[in-house]
Amino acid sequence: MGGFLLDTPDCPLFPIDSEQLLHLVRDGYLVYPELDVEDISDKSKSDRFTSFLAIIQAIWFSINCFGRVASHLFITTLELTTLSFIIIFLITSYCWYHKPKDVSRAIILTTTTPIKDIRARYHPHPDQEWYQTPLDFLSRNEWFASRLWRYYVQILHYLHIPIFRRPACRPYDRFPSDNFLYVDKLAEILATPIIVAYSCTFMFAWKSEFPTPTEQLLWRIAAVYLVCFGTAGMCVCWHAHYFIVPKLSAQNKDEYLLSEHDAELQPRDRAPPLARKGRLHRLAWRLRNIHPDRDPDLDVPLKVLIPNILICSSYSVFRAIILVEDFIGLRQLPESAFETVSWSTYIPHW
Repeated sequence: MGGFLLDTPDCPLFPIDSEQLLHLVRDGYLVYPELDVEDISDKSKSDRFTSFLAIIQAIWFSINCFGRVASHLFITTLELTTLSFIIIFLITSYCWYHKPKDVSRAIILTTTTPIKDIRARYHPHPDQEWYQTPLDFLSRNEWFASRLWRYYVQILHYLHIPIFRRPACRPYDRFPSDNFLYVDKLAEILATPIIVAYSCTFMFAWKSEFPTPTEQLLWRIAAVYLVCFGTAGMCVCWHAHYFIVPKLSAQNKDEYLLSEHDAELQPRDRAPPLARKGRLHRLAWRLRNIHPDRDPDLDVPLKVLIPNILICSSYSVFRAIILVEDFIGLRQLPESAFETVSWSTYIPHW
């Protein structure tokens, strides 16, 4: 939701992130908030003991799976799928260890400087329209995957199937719960082996026994697609984020400056630049951004959007095949699937 809310004389309360807070404190608009680790931890409602039990249970399940492999016992596809989720669960638990959970009350920071003066201090065009908060330009850098995610979520909103509640006010009174932060190169490097491990988990059932040859073939096709989706998808996202999206952002900036220039030099009754474009251009302009406010930072190039829709739709189909087979495959299992690991074979005992 945002741990800090900024209170200014001429604007309702709105959340600020760490980079915005740094600018405001460094330039004297705010006093550095006196907080320690205990103050932040006290706001968290997470139960460390419950989390610890969940982690121990996940680790024990993984050990049992490895033990079954060592004992040449059958592993069901449902166990294999669970093991893939455990990989993500353990990494997420480590990364979120210090993350406060379910914080419902933010810390309010007050400044006597009007927000218009703060924008004039930092923004080259302070009168330019903002879409989330008046200071989001200081730190906002929409990650490529975030743009796509928000596009798909907006489609669900139009279909009246909202999976996340969107802030309905401007400025935002909280950060959206599905706000994906920018991922730098170090994070991408660290995430690569995790994504590869998750994607390749399903390949371990390549020679496994299935009730029918058709189910085995479908599983193999789905497993190969998931591997390709995880590995090739990283390369596509990297190229789109570092090359295609920056080019589009620069184009949007140039169009804004041109429209400002046209407004000053051209007659008032002249058609705006978009109206002078062809039908296909106007259609593409509408399709690449379906946000209600047409936030330019949420533009998605069609050369990326259309292939992504096809690729992700196929992923959903093959993912469904995996999940369905996890359960229908339980109807016919070999005898070794019902045997347990004899740990006394591996653990010294008296």
